[in-house]
Amino acid sequence: MRMNLMRPVFAALVAASLFSFVGCCGSACGDAASSCCQQKQSRAEQLRAKFDSADRDYVFVVAHRSDWRHNPENSIPSILSAIEMGADMVEIDVAKTKDGHFVLSHDGSLDRVSDKKGKIKDLTLAEVREARLREGQGGRNAKLTDIRVPTLKEALEACRGKILVNIDKFNQDPEGITSVISSMGIQKQVVLKGSGDFAFMKKKIGEPWKYIASRDFVYMPIVGSGKTPEEEQKTIAHVKAWDASEYPPPAYEVCVPGGVPKDLFDVLFKSPNRPRLWINTLWDSLAHEHSESLKGDAFTPETVWGWWIDRGATMIQTDDPAALLQYLKKINRHSL
Repeated sequence: MRMNLMRPVFAALVAASLFSFVGCCGSACGDAASSCCQQKQSRAEQLRAKFDSADRDYVFVVAHRSDWRHNPENSIPSILSAIEMGADMVEIDVAKTKDGHFVLSHDGSLDRVSDKKGKIKDLTLAEVREARLREGQGGRNAKLTDIRVPTLKEALEACRGKILVNIDKFNQDPEGITSVISSMGIQKQVVLKGSGDFAFMKKKIGEPWKYIASRDFVYMPIVGSGKTPEEEQKTIAHVKAWDASEYPPPAYEVCVPGGVPKDLFDVLFKSPNRPRLWINTLWDSLAHEHSESLKGDAFTPETVWGWWIDRGATMIQTDDPAALLQYLKKINRHSL
């Protein structure tokens, strides 16, 4: 009898607890700051939400060819290392084999990075798999490992829920690459990029453009600032055409081979779309006089990464993601 009397009380307590939990998430899930919702999000989802937000204090760290300083470039271990250190995005390069499989390769060749030779397009996946990758960025003197060339599917699976992915060499086969990504349901983690004006890229990408138009994929135009005022004005016209299109880009990758393109940056930062500025600090041809190629005491985090951040960069592609992460945390620009 006593037990029967307790049942309504117990049921009421359970109902109250459930109501409290549902109420928390139901009322607050629209709020990105909600802790209960944040716990449900994967890190990749949090990063995509940050990317889509108006926050321009957070600086994204993009690991160029993954973490090649400690593993072979464009390999699964290099991707996992970038994830472990806390990078926001891995940049990977894709090539297509003779029998139609996409694999990770910057050069489209095995020569530099492995103990085998040959162009990816002339080899089957099985033949590519026979190659043993060399440490780091490869080269004749780099040590051989037992690590093999991964497929795009394997690379994306390693990234699932953990990190954003930037795919270079996308223009070679937009339909094939987007098909692989869509079949895995991982499109919101992917940033695609390419060179060309809006009309050209929409035509070249073809049917898969619908995924970009729906904002499932992020598409980022690559533009060069040029070395002369005339070249800079051409780029400005190019950017304005993109901004006026049906797909105003959320970000631009800007290559700076000459002086700071003040007029171009002014156009970007005054755009109502407020696109993010991606800078490659890898070499001087991409980040003139403020790149990671500076020698000795000339290179400091402040003279390279800090210099570009002061000029509006919120996405930085680097060959030293660990050092960049350390610097950003020091200046409070990497709090997710």
